[in-house]
Amino acid sequence: MLSTPPSLPTKTDLAIIGAGPHTLTLVTHLLQKRQNMRGKILVFDKGGKWMNHWQHQFAALEIPHLRSPAVHHPDPNPFALRKFAESRNSEFFPPYDLPGTQLFEDFCNDYHYCMNIPKITVVAGLAGAGKTTWITQQIACSDNTTSNILYFSPGTGNVPIDQTRIKSEYPTVKVFGDGQEVEFLNQLSTADAVYIELGFYLELNAITPILDNLSYRAIAQGAAPYRNIAILPPHLQDSEYHTWAEEIKPGAAIDISITPTQLWCVPTTGQVIDEDSLHEFCYEITHGAYGQVSRAKAIFDVADGRSLYADFTLGVPATDC
Repeated sequence: MLSTPPSLPTKTDLAIIGAGPHTLTLVTHLLQKRQNMRGKILVFDKGGKWMNHWQHQFAALEIPHLRSPAVHHPDPNPFALRKFAESRNSEFFPPYDLPGTQLFEDFCNDYHYCMNIPKITVVAGLAGAGKTTWITQQIACSDNTTSNILYFSPGTGNVPIDQTRIKSEYPTVKVFGDGQEVEFLNQLSTADAVYIELGFYLELNAITPILDNLSYRAIAQGAAPYRNIAILPPHLQDSEYHTWAEEIKPGAAIDISITPTQLWCVPTTGQVIDEDSLHEFCYEITHGAYGQVSRAKAIFDVADGRSLYADFTLGVPATDC
């Protein structure tokens, strides 16, 4: 939907009046079932953007939350809103965990972007803000079982935790790391969507040569070159990411006064035999036994064949550890 469309076609397969949450739901369900309808739907709204009237009405009446539970939203996956709000549990209102107005609005805006993203998305942000989580949400928006999606995270060395997580959650996504740059570039021509995640330890301009190459290849294929997305805590209003990014997405409310001074990555060997000892180890890490730890992530293989993903961010109450 465009606020100022350059011109209107003389005909369209489907025209919808109104761009509220019900239309967003209709369009997303339709596109999930009939991908060939993409580009054949026009949505008209006097407000010029999605959810405009809904936002004004809720703001005018000062409505703090929805009346329907968290499973009612545009995404065909009933648990998508819950996943989106992993770091925003305080925005569900009792007694039935009704989603807050701002949370629902952010989710719908984010889901709208899911349907209209350029081919290549570069994601950066502070440690623990939720970069990988945001990417998994975008992958979940798509038909990831049939789409050709690429994920590339440079600078992780021999400890590819985020790559392992995405490969485990979405086996059809093609995951690339250090040393696989050429193979990654060669896959661009057939990809439906591409996500590049920049760790907090990388300078924003460190990946410029790769991005320039991606831009050239994408333009040659008739697609938009790429967009820069920054995942940042809501209370951070000014940073280098704000000038770098085209869009700022709200992430976890991490403590921005803490500056990571050391980065320690190490591959472990063997399997976890005693899970109680693992919980004890996680507790020690997150409670100062090894000094102040602001961020910790790990994947542990258990003897029975399972893998345990542990994720800790200082200042964020919920933890998987």
